[in-house]
Amino acid sequence: EVSQLMTKLSPDQVAFFKHHRIAHEDVFDATGMTTASWKLKMKHNGKRLAIGVSRCKKGGHQIRTRGGHCAVCDPSQLSYSRRAYQSAIVYLLQSKSTSLVKVGMTSNLSERLVNIRSQTYAGADDWKVLRKSEIVSNAGKIEMAIQDRLSAYLVQGKASNRSGIDQSSRECFRCAQNIAVDAFETVLASNSSKAA
Repeated sequence: EVSQLMTKLSPDQVAFFKHHRIAHEDVFDATGMTTASWKLKMKHNGKRLAIGVSRCKKGGHQIRTRGGHCAVCDPSQLSYSRRAYQSAIVYLLQSKSTSLVKVGMTSNLSERLVNIRSQTYAGADDWKVLRKSEIVSNAGKIEMAIQDRLSAYLVQGKASNRSGIDQSSRECFRCAQNIAVDAFETVLASNSSKAA
């Protein structure tokens, strides 16, 4: 399958994949398929990019993300898709001292928790795990969906210290624990039902 794909790639496509470190295993050949069909098959097969698709209007490129965007015209979509479909654990933390909850994703929750506490993330060192998922293949999408549900409670401007550099936190919310837990569980349940 990969060797057949390689014969269909133009030199520009090969250079694009090499430059952006896209493995050929992440590319789907959508030649002859409808948009709805290749998007569904890409999702089912865990592919990030499609070739053999309609040309984009801006530059005539034929590399599209799973969302249908031209990856060449807007390479920022590659970072989004890489994070959105990353396999990881999604977590919900709480700091009692600041009354904040934090939604995030990581491949190693114990290590992440130690780092968050030692950095006094958002001014707190008493973070504890309220909920966590199993490893899911679309952790970034789940994380963003939970954050969207909690967006009315977003706390802006809280500083977190990462490697000695102050950064603002966009993952902290001030709401009742049950509201955060409900958002977390609702999104995870919805994700499970879509996967089934």
